[in-house]
Amino acid sequence: MSLQFNVGEMDQFVTIHSIPEQNPQDAVTFEGICVLMGDGQDPTIIARPSSDSWKPPYVVYRIGFEGSNRLPEFQLLFKNDIEITTIRGEHPVDLGKPTHLAGTYDGTEMRLYVHGRLVASLKKAGKLACSKESTAIGARSSTAIGGFFVGTLQELRIWRTGRTEEEINLWKDRLLPLPPPETCVGLYPCEPSPPNYVHDTLKAQGFSQLEISLVNFVNWYGVEYNKRSKVVLKERACTYYSDTIKCISFIKAKDGYWAFYELTSELLKGIDSPETILLPFDLSQNTLSEVVQRFTDNRVKILSPELNKSIGAAWRLPADIPNAIDGFISPIFRDRASEIPRISIHPKVRTEDGIVTEILPNRVRVIAPLIQLPDGSFVRQFTWLFADFWFGELTRETVYLPVITHLLRADLQALQWLVDLALPPELAVEDGPEQAIHAIEQLLHEFEKLLDKPDIDEVQDIQPFLKNSKHRVLLSPQCKEVWPQKQLGNKHQVDFIVREYDDSYTAIELKLPNVPLFTKALNPSHQVKDGLQQLRDYCDYIDLNRDSVEREEGLPGIIQPRGILVIGRRKDLSPETAQKLASINRDSVRFTIMTYDDLIDRARALINSVKTLIMSSSI
Repeated sequence: MSLQFNVGEMDQFVTIHSIPEQNPQDAVTFEGICVLMGDGQDPTIIARPSSDSWKPPYVVYRIGFEGSNRLPEFQLLFKNDIEITTIRGEHPVDLGKPTHLAGTYDGTEMRLYVHGRLVASLKKAGKLACSKESTAIGARSSTAIGGFFVGTLQELRIWRTGRTEEEINLWKDRLLPLPPPETCVGLYPCEPSPPNYVHDTLKAQGFSQLEISLVNFVNWYGVEYNKRSKVVLKERACTYYSDTIKCISFIKAKDGYWAFYELTSELLKGIDSPETILLPFDLSQNTLSEVVQRFTDNRVKILSPELNKSIGAAWRLPADIPNAIDGFISPIFRDRASEIPRISIHPKVRTEDGIVTEILPNRVRVIAPLIQLPDGSFVRQFTWLFADFWFGELTRETVYLPVITHLLRADLQALQWLVDLALPPELAVEDGPEQAIHAIEQLLHEFEKLLDKPDIDEVQDIQPFLKNSKHRVLLSPQCKEVWPQKQLGNKHQVDFIVREYDDSYTAIELKLPNVPLFTKALNPSHQVKDGLQQLRDYCDYIDLNRDSVEREEGLPGIIQPRGILVIGRRKDLSPETAQKLASINRDSVRFTIMTYDDLIDRARALINSVKTLIMSSSI
């Protein structure tokens, strides 16, 4: 079940019809991915009124923000209670920034998470109250005006289980598979809508509603890229990929669509830091291949087979081109006579008995080639940074744009990997993100082999491996910076301090992978106790000396860091000790115990997400 929804006004909200699953009784999880754009009175993501009149206890469930303070809040009404139970975070969320909010109840405890981090909890058992009223998205109630959500809601998820912190973090930045798991009983993806003047301009130029949705995606992608690239991409990455898209051209052709994100433009000379300009063109009298060749001086060619005909040898990619795949995108290849980089693009097609029955309208991403100059520097072959192609007729599935930030983050993540792994730009051009994904998969394989070493040593083996800047994806897949063996004052040395993508900090302590986590009596082993105590000492020191740590140790903005102890292997856990470990982590707000396999799984989950979003030809 899905719902296109974007609340940007004070007087908008949506009600949804009641379904049994929206009256949870034993367990539930609500997740909202949103951006607050202004302060309101009790901005609400989702709520279900308790009756048809707005009177205590008001709602049977609600997740949103308290008052006008932007404090995250989760509320449930328990059966036979006359007052609603509320838990609330202590820190307001930022305006204009994406926020992931999750409220869970597992039958014994309510928990509230912000960006996957536990901010409030309350032990309480019992059945949840039910209501016959309709659920409201974007307001406190469907029976009385109030609590309007001022901002954009990108996705809402409802689960019939109380999801764990690990489950929330695994999927908070990823698209759920379609169809979603059975325990997901409500999935409401949303997409940004274009401003009225953009919509009217495109409509006047003859663009259909589906085409306007696609143009809107292209425009939002460029704007959001500019907002985020300065944070995600480092200096060297910006040298290759730039941190600003200055102009976006969207071209409608006879057989598809082409969007290219330009770094420079004749229209922008002499303008400092201009806003992103969108230039739509209706060139539907020309084929995509004709348009692309004209704009790229014949250096980009689209090879497209004819419908109802067999794929001829001319359309197939030469066997000596690495990674050649029929019906997909080829690498860069050089014309041996001219030494000019050229690009060949193949749309994805469906065939029956060798006959082309359909050209699939999928997204294909192309990175503009880099050319190495005699002095060793690189210049871009074209003014565009990326180009997106959509072949064939548009469908609702093609332009369905839930959670644009996920796709954007995956693109930026793959580009950053290329730089972190020190892959030469020519490889980045030829293989794109696939090269980075392959390199990290090889890295995980090497790490698994290292962990299986019989005489493995933490100082001699593990720390040097993770200290390598190319391997930091294992410590945190989306971190900004890593400080190995970080000294805190004269007393403490932390194995690793990580600055996460959201500017929070994590202290990581390592122990050996071949030591036990628990005794036979199911008590934490002395290695676990020792590691947790070290983390407490580190965090206590930072809490008491935050100003001096920030100033003298070069950890800007550090406050209340989390702690992670990495120890042992999953294969050495019995069902009882695995359950014990999960229970300890669930009850601890600040400190987490992970096995080395958890590090690998976390990195692999992000790789799979990036692979799904980027290497797939469909959005």
